[in-house]
Amino acid sequence: MTTKLIEIAKLKQHPFQSTIYNANSSATEQLADTIKQFGVIQPLRINRNYEVMSGNRRLEAAIAVGLTEVPVIFVDIPKEEEEQFILDSNLMRKRSLLEVVREIKKYYKIYERKPGRKPKNNGDNPDTISGRTKEIVSRLVGLCSTYVDSLNKLDLKNKTVVDYLKQVDSDDATINAALEAIGRVCRINAAKKNLNMVSNSGRTITKAVISSKSNDNSGGKIIKLNQASELTWEKPFKVFNESCANLDKLPKRSVNMSFTSPPYFGLRDYDGDSNQLGQEKDYRDYIRNLCELLMKLYDVLTDDGSFYLNIGDTRRDGFQLNIPQQVVQCLIESGWKLANTIIWHKTNPKIIPGAPVQPTYEFLYQLVKDRGYYDNIITVPTKEKAGKIVRKPLDFGRDPRHFKSHCVSKGFKKCGDFLDDYIIRAAAANTNLFKQYGYNDIQHCAPSNIALPTYCLFRSSREGDVVLDPFAGQGTLAYLAIKNNRRSISFELGTEMANTQEAMLNDVWNEIMAENHRRAA
Repeated sequence: MTTKLIEIAKLKQHPFQSTIYNANSSATEQLADTIKQFGVIQPLRINRNYEVMSGNRRLEAAIAVGLTEVPVIFVDIPKEEEEQFILDSNLMRKRSLLEVVREIKKYYKIYERKPGRKPKNNGDNPDTISGRTKEIVSRLVGLCSTYVDSLNKLDLKNKTVVDYLKQVDSDDATINAALEAIGRVCRINAAKKNLNMVSNSGRTITKAVISSKSNDNSGGKIIKLNQASELTWEKPFKVFNESCANLDKLPKRSVNMSFTSPPYFGLRDYDGDSNQLGQEKDYRDYIRNLCELLMKLYDVLTDDGSFYLNIGDTRRDGFQLNIPQQVVQCLIESGWKLANTIIWHKTNPKIIPGAPVQPTYEFLYQLVKDRGYYDNIITVPTKEKAGKIVRKPLDFGRDPRHFKSHCVSKGFKKCGDFLDDYIIRAAAANTNLFKQYGYNDIQHCAPSNIALPTYCLFRSSREGDVVLDPFAGQGTLAYLAIKNNRRSISFELGTEMANTQEAMLNDVWNEIMAENHRRAA
């Protein structure tokens, strides 16, 4: 490419430039001082219409110091690719958050116009970019994909939104704080609009639309979630035979507690689909995908709710990938608060040949929205070293006289049988529960132990509350919820497993109803 000297009077700003970037007088002044001393070192990039596509600040600074000519390079690219060239050329400069949001919105439009194609190179950057739109834009603007997705949804015509973004640039707020504040404002505005949807009788006009299909194996119904402004409960459980990517269809703040153990990276193939969670080629893609799914929980969880995440690590080439900690860190950066980290000590761990240290434990993370999360005021019998059974409060620091004793309903172990402060000691699986309903491929269904969801259920939910498992599998949490006067929502993508879970829950509910009738008689 040949550099030429062109009269400044012939040059003009590209019209797209002003739609993304604002004038920055302080940056121009600093650049002017440099140009006054050394001249314009880096040539401007212009098209054949003499429109500056890269170097607008250099042009403004050159005018400020009285130059009449500047070095330029003509860039011959198709007209439809000029906007992307301008965006790419500004990625290394310091931009305000408002400018970054504009870039994100434009990049989304650019890459969504050409699905499955790699973007053409501009000649200066030989690297090619591939992947989904969100991941591409995330790498380009230098923000995590969760931020990129949230920022892309902002309405920049809303003055309040713009004001909050400016607070981030002035260091008066973080991106998380700004997004939370914007979310609150949007929810308040939405609530005001919903007032117009209330009839004279005070009943909401809009209702949930739920479609269902028959389940021949169980005689019950596996329902598909289409829309949910509210949920109706014929029975205290719902099993959705679909991906938890549809969590955002649930009503906002409709879940009091969530517990889940998602598929671990590279350890189990559930349905032979290479696109399933846990079968990604790169563990970093797994972390991104999992965090995007789990962030959908944030809006459906009540403000005083808790989300418990049980996740194990994976080894590659003899080394741990440190996946649990990276997932939790990603969730924290996206707005979650880490309330507690609990250790699950497995009493029957699976032995990994050749591993120098056997994985006899996993983490159980309690994530919340804020300090006001519900924490059950209970005491739990715990075993001291001398073997003496004492009652210890789970909420340390409060007056023990206000604690109420709480144990699990009949048929389960008491909390003290597996809990010692913040270490839970329990077996790695509960297989008998699922086998009796005809599902014998226990290795495939990844059965859960019963200790973890029991602890979570009583620690962070009340009777009548709604609990959710987005990766429900065999339905251990739902089973516990029904047995202990809670309502449950399960998402399970596997049809056979969802059918089996539905059959089990129907049987449990029928037994409870029969027992209630016997007591009433």
